[in-house]
Amino acid sequence: MHQKQYSDCPKLLQIIILLLVFCVAATAQQATDKVPPSPATTQPVPTTHIDPLSVQSLLVQIYSRGESLGSGTGFVVKKNEKAYLVTNWHVVSARRPDTGAAMDPQGRYPDEIQILQNVKGHLGTWTYKSEKLVNEKNEALWIEHPLGKAVDVVFVPLSNLSDVDLYPVNLELRKIPIRLAPAGNVSIIGFPFGHSQTAGLPIWKTGTIASDPDIDYDKSPQILVDCTGRPGMSGSPVYARRSGMYQDENTGVNMVSGQTDRFIGIYAGSIDQTSEIGRVWKASAIMTIYDALP
Repeated sequence: MHQKQYSDCPKLLQIIILLLVFCVAATAQQATDKVPPSPATTQPVPTTHIDPLSVQSLLVQIYSRGESLGSGTGFVVKKNEKAYLVTNWHVVSARRPDTGAAMDPQGRYPDEIQILQNVKGHLGTWTYKSEKLVNEKNEALWIEHPLGKAVDVVFVPLSNLSDVDLYPVNLELRKIPIRLAPAGNVSIIGFPFGHSQTAGLPIWKTGTIASDPDIDYDKSPQILVDCTGRPGMSGSPVYARRSGMYQDENTGVNMVSGQTDRFIGIYAGSIDQTSEIGRVWKASAIMTIYDALP
């Protein structure tokens, strides 16, 4: 009996060792299961930054009985929940504001404007929306300055706005106290020759103020800018943008974080074909029309 017990010991020892090995392996497996997997290497999602002013300028196309007469730029303002496209008188009439003569070689006048609007809920996507420019009696549907075509600014009431997001110009930015002076930089945001960054995003052109802003050029509420203006830019909003620090017209110097924008007015083309001097109707001219709206 004693010898038999000793002979069985090796087998018993083997069983114990196997059990221990199994337990150790099982414990190690559980520990491994509890270790969180290392994070997978992922590429960061790219962020697209679009300047808020870029979505305000809108490409417009002018038509006469379905035939294109050219392009321009405009922007939206709102009053009492009613939206209006602001652009130049010569854009919607296709006539020279100084003489009234037709700008189209065939003497055609527009009856329709198509506006490349921002699609509702899809920033970065655009769709054309058509608005009538004249009624059945061929009478203009736009709203002019009290001085008529002598002030090259109009408001076109907008009605075809289904599935559209509007980004109106904040006219209160005209009150930002950035000091305007000759040689100061300005940004003209529009569509030269109908070109864009992509689809409906406008092109920013830089110019400098070329007249004393407190003086009305040509005895009208205009200032001059030195810039290479091109067809299609008429109707573009014009801003003075300053970063970090700017000269305050009231207090001298103003320190701010980020950028500050002052709305100056609306670009209306060059004063002639050779000087590369453009005219900007002041915000005050726009406000004269705006204040008279219902």
